[in-house]
Amino acid sequence: MSSGQHGSGVASKRIRIGDVTASVRVPDVAHKVPWMYEPNLHPLLRQASQDDLQVLRWMAQKEALGQDVFLVGPPGPHRRRLAMWYAQVTGQEVEYCSISRDTTDSDLKQRREIVGGSAVYVDQTPVLAAMHGRLLILDGIEKAERNVLPTLNNLLENREMGLPDGRFLVAAERYDALLLDHTQEELDARQLVRVHEDFRVIALGLPVPAYPGFPLDPPLRSRFQARFVDTASISHQLHVMRELAPPQAQNHLRQMLSLSETVRAVVNETPTASSRVHLFPYLALESAARVLGTFPGQTTADDLLHRFYPYKLFGLESPYSDRVDMVIDQLGLRRDIAGGYTVTTRERLDTSRVRLTFTPQPAPTTTSTADPPRDVAGGDDSGPVAGADAASSTDATATTQSAPDFDGAVVSLDVPGGSLDFGLPDGCVLTPQHDVALGGMLQDHALGHDLALIGEKGCGKSMMARVFASTLGYASETIHMYKDMTARDLLQRRTTDSSGNTRWELTPLVEAALSGT
Repeated sequence: MSSGQHGSGVASKRIRIGDVTASVRVPDVAHKVPWMYEPNLHPLLRQASQDDLQVLRWMAQKEALGQDVFLVGPPGPHRRRLAMWYAQVTGQEVEYCSISRDTTDSDLKQRREIVGGSAVYVDQTPVLAAMHGRLLILDGIEKAERNVLPTLNNLLENREMGLPDGRFLVAAERYDALLLDHTQEELDARQLVRVHEDFRVIALGLPVPAYPGFPLDPPLRSRFQARFVDTASISHQLHVMRELAPPQAQNHLRQMLSLSETVRAVVNETPTASSRVHLFPYLALESAARVLGTFPGQTTADDLLHRFYPYKLFGLESPYSDRVDMVIDQLGLRRDIAGGYTVTTRERLDTSRVRLTFTPQPAPTTTSTADPPRDVAGGDDSGPVAGADAASSTDATATTQSAPDFDGAVVSLDVPGGSLDFGLPDGCVLTPQHDVALGGMLQDHALGHDLALIGEKGCGKSMMARVFASTLGYASETIHMYKDMTARDLLQRRTTDSSGNTRWELTPLVEAALSGT
């Protein structure tokens, strides 16, 4: 390992990615360096592939050349995790800026706050990253209005930008040249601020068109070196599934993989907006493999698939719906595996852990469509997750083939839970179909997946959510969504305290995340 100087810290070692080496920094603010983003160290992250390492190698090349990068690809958290992973392995401090349609110039430069009865300017993430030599991650740039992102044009191209408080950011080489003829005090008096030479930008976005959003303006697009980050290769996905799922589940997962490739072909043939065929999420197969690895006695592969890829809710029209149904029938995804699971016992371990016992059930001979809404597990923090409504089927009943012999074993897992007493909401009576739906929800929760329940009005979605919370001893709080809701309404609200100072107030969603409710 070689040594070198880096800003205010010392790069004590270097990391090699292929034939490219990058400095590993010693951060000044350690908590701003991402942690646990290396795929093999986190159970919910996709295992690293050679394609991932090629992207990291490419990012190291661009950083060595002093260029900003733009990672574009299908929806999902993978692009963001790659950026965070690169920051982690190189020890770079990160300033993260999530772009939405409500983002304004003030969010990219400075925001005025009232402190002690006076209005002051507070630097925002792009300014902080430029001044301290951090890695700025702009996530979701296709969502920004056209007049917002050009604010950063000069900062990206020349490393210069004027600030509302009168200061002016100057590129490092120009500032150092000025120091040859002027003193530090003179430059401070002129309100010139040096942009750190290690300041870099990673932009993340979706390809537009094909996905909704605003395409980047040509002047802004020319500031970045772009790379398309695709889903993992078929061989890598098969390798991951072999490690996660038992041998008896491999055939079902290979069938799901075949379906995902068929869906990819349909999406590539026709625009998503016209066909309404959504790209098969690359994490769905790994999530399904984890479920089958832990709970091999699922009902059908189709039922499991619908929890991660609810194709029945897309409103597909012919010929797209016929094509998807034909592939599912040909692959045999609707054949029974076993009878599913129900939770038979609960045991509180402490104030935050509960032990659940899942007992396999005998395989059914008929299935009814009068089911409550099924859950859909969400494996990422990238956007809204669709749910499943079993009533979308047109047949009243369907006879299924008898399931193969399945040597079901009781599964006992320690899962996160609340501190309240177990029980059911007042007036709640669960039917056998509700028990099955609740068992699926608890399975996904045990594996760390978030949930979404979707169904027609009055079918019991809110009640099932309350039953899920009471089963695990969670306190629950309802947030009512509406069409004109903004991202800030969901995360933080702007308010003032009793002294008139402005502050940010956490919403119930953030409070629940912090308190574990």
